[in-house]
Amino acid sequence: EFVSPNGRCVRFVLLVSPSVVRGVLDKCETEVPDLVILPESLRFDPKHAQIDSSVAETVATEYHGSVLVARDLEESHGHLLCVWNNPQSLHAARRDAEIAGLCGCTVHLFSVARDESERAEAQTAIENAEQTIETVGVRVSSKAVDIGDPVEKIVQEGLRYSVIVMSSRSTAGLRRFFTSGVSFQVLRAAKNSVMIAR
Repeated sequence: EFVSPNGRCVRFVLLVSPSVVRGVLDKCETEVPDLVILPESLRFDPKHAQIDSSVAETVATEYHGSVLVARDLEESHGHLLCVWNNPQSLHAARRDAEIAGLCGCTVHLFSVARDESERAEAQTAIENAEQTIETVGVRVSSKAVDIGDPVEKIVQEGLRYSVIVMSSRSTAGLRRFFTSGVSFQVLRAAKNSVMIAR
């Protein structure tokens, strides 16, 4: 456990549980961390643990809080915060601004319209997210709107950044909504780290 002078805490946890997923989720329920950080895959001797390569995906799907799936994290490239014009996206923007502010990371806003008719709504999403982020005291480093398939565009753009940050429209227990959404598809397809901010 590491505690900063202002009382912020980072805790590394060693768990003993017959199921890695269940152990992590049980710990999250009892301690309710601000952010759960997991490697993309956890590999153990199959004789001693029940686990597959989707532990991080399962925790990101089932846990109601923010989850960072870490994949070869390259520092100092900032956060690509993907936004849309809904309350969950604004909440994720505020949440990511708080985390980015603590680590001194830059925040870059990105919104994808499926076609030209959605461009204005994507631009509005960028403007609303920027206002939300500024209330936390973080300045937006860049803003961009693109048109096309959201998953493809976000995964492609995300390669330039340390972390892709997405919101989730679902809450714990609504797995079917999360796993059919853009956030889950980006989580699966991205080559770099992805944070689901809730």
